[in-house]
Amino acid sequence: MNAGAADGGNQGRGWLIIVGVILVVALLALVFLNTTERQVRRSPIGFDGLAVWLRDQDQAAVTQSGLTRVDPTEVGLRILPLFDAVLDADRESASTEEEMLYRLSDVDMQTRIVREKIDRLPTLVVLHKWRTGMRLTRIAHPVLFGSARHQTRVLADIAPGLGRVKLLPQLFTPFRLAPDARIDDEPEGIAELYLPQVISGADACRPIIGTADAMILGRCVTGDKRADETVRHFWLLSDPDLLNNHGLTLGDNAVLASRLMAHMAGDGLTVVDYTDYVWAVGPRPRREREWSDLLRFFEWPFTILWLGFGVVTALLLWRASVRDAAPLPAGDQGPGATKTVSIDAQARLMRLSGADGALLEAYVSQRLGMLADELIGPRRSGTDALRTIFGVLERRGVGTAGAFKTAVVGARSLSSNAPAAQVVDHLDRFETALEQVMHELGRSSRNG
Repeated sequence: MNAGAADGGNQGRGWLIIVGVILVVALLALVFLNTTERQVRRSPIGFDGLAVWLRDQDQAAVTQSGLTRVDPTEVGLRILPLFDAVLDADRESASTEEEMLYRLSDVDMQTRIVREKIDRLPTLVVLHKWRTGMRLTRIAHPVLFGSARHQTRVLADIAPGLGRVKLLPQLFTPFRLAPDARIDDEPEGIAELYLPQVISGADACRPIIGTADAMILGRCVTGDKRADETVRHFWLLSDPDLLNNHGLTLGDNAVLASRLMAHMAGDGLTVVDYTDYVWAVGPRPRREREWSDLLRFFEWPFTILWLGFGVVTALLLWRASVRDAAPLPAGDQGPGATKTVSIDAQARLMRLSGADGALLEAYVSQRLGMLADELIGPRRSGTDALRTIFGVLERRGVGTAGAFKTAVVGARSLSSNAPAAQVVDHLDRFETALEQVMHELGRSSRNG
């Protein structure tokens, strides 16, 4: 009973260890997988400062990185910053510090995810501008600008008619609200940008800040319902420095940002969305299912589940490999069985008190019966086992038959209350003589 309880306790501790390992691995994975994201959010190119500033202006604003739950019905505006210069492609690997500084993308994003986010909630899409070096060095320098060609490709991936991106080599350029883009009772609004990134030729967009040839912020409508195309309504910001942590410190950008967010979000919640998956429910364009849809089950946050499953599987395989054969038999059934029987018999006789001689006689009779069964078979007549055995031994010419008979007679002749030492001595003589007889017969004694 104690052994069973100990086994149960060991199994319980084993499962606790496995669960603990899974939790630790999941926590470490969560930390490491979100390290870059946290660095981006708090860096000069991040947008955490915007949420803090809006809340300070008594506007409802939160950041969404996947760790909190946001009610989509309360969202008035989703701010979707793209930190990816090439959608649907992995970030460039960097083996040196220089390669890291000039890397174009910080967070991977898929075109399908961007489109679905636009379809589900009112969204402000913010293009990428700086290379990774700007985030790491916290220095805004022209050498760390991204690629206008890549950003133009991003616009084409999102929807047609969004124009092309270009950089204006003008330091701290002011941009005014478009004449027909009155967002509140304030007549003016000036954005100040360091070497601005603008959009030109965006036929699908109406400028709010800037002009048709140099648009900073615009309201876009893409697609044609008559041509069975998905119609998308969203805002588009070409230069993230208007709203990010770095840009809010320039000129009147912070004041203009609060006015713009109040106009776009209305009375709803402003959400800075850092996630790379679709978390909001809402209207969704109808489309055919594709095999690539299954890949979503391997994206965040399902990555943690698959990682935990892999750890559990590895632990189970390792635990199973410890015993790769059948369990050992409960008792020894090899050549040492006779000796084991002898030791067990001696131990029992030593522990018993009283009729030790009678117990020895019963034991000897049992062994003689087993020997007779082996030599003649179980269908022998009811004659005395000792006489039958001696008849067989004499016919086969076994030389130790006399010593064996003497040992048997001596063991049977003991009184029922003989001393334990005398009983053990006769038992040892009997076992020795039996083993010699079996050896001459070419057999081995076996445990009964």
